[in-house]
Amino acid sequence: MTQRRKRYDKQFKIAAAKTVLSGEIRVVDLAKELGIKDSTLRRWAQEHGETGENAFPGNGSPKVNKDYEIVKLRKRVEEPGRENLVDRAFDVEVRNKLWVGDITYIGTGEGWPCLAAVIDAFHRKVVGWSMSGRMTEKLVTDALEQAVGRESPPDDFSLVFHDDQGSQYTSRAFQRCLESHGIAQSMSRPGNPWDNALAESFFKTLKRELVNGKGYKTREEAKQDVFKYIELYYNRQRMHSSIGYNAPCDLERDVA
Repeated sequence: MTQRRKRYDKQFKIAAAKTVLSGEIRVVDLAKELGIKDSTLRRWAQEHGETGENAFPGNGSPKVNKDYEIVKLRKRVEEPGRENLVDRAFDVEVRNKLWVGDITYIGTGEGWPCLAAVIDAFHRKVVGWSMSGRMTEKLVTDALEQAVGRESPPDDFSLVFHDDQGSQYTSRAFQRCLESHGIAQSMSRPGNPWDNALAESFFKTLKRELVNGKGYKTREEAKQDVFKYIELYYNRQRMHSSIGYNAPCDLERDVA
């Protein structure tokens, strides 16, 4: 008798992919817990790393049992009740009024390092970024600290930092970092990628223009390429239609 193939819904696949990419548990161990082939988990992780929330376009069939609960427990839980101060209003008239942040993955021969970015909504400049082999609180605090060091924003909570409710951003360590610099926090509603569309758009552009098809052998190779793209091209040369076909640094000089 042929065994019926198991099917999993999109939510399950995304949760499993995020768990793999977080590095919190070895793929082989997670595969054993869930009763899924480790090659399947790696394939899901690769698809989610490349396409984000657009991964797994088919809904599949829901599989509600203890396996699903295991992934939900391991998922970086989005804390309810966080306030969305931005409400998709990304157009601001001055610098250091609204920053947005998010995390993505970049595939290499040494795994999937994480890239955290902080973007100023005024001129779309990447004011801070950080890369690491693990998706941790330090990854996002390092990106924020770099942004603060470069931009010297006011510390009177007039600057809002908006994120997607990922557990790195809801962590006490990151919130303490925001508080120490007098920055207010805003969070997207759960399951609403459009609430952080500006950050999502940057990562889509980066992957389309830089990452896709590159085949990085090492994490260091990827990091150097990201550095050149952000610091030498994206911020200084790339024209953005949303800011009148200027480069971020050009607009920065115009309003200095």
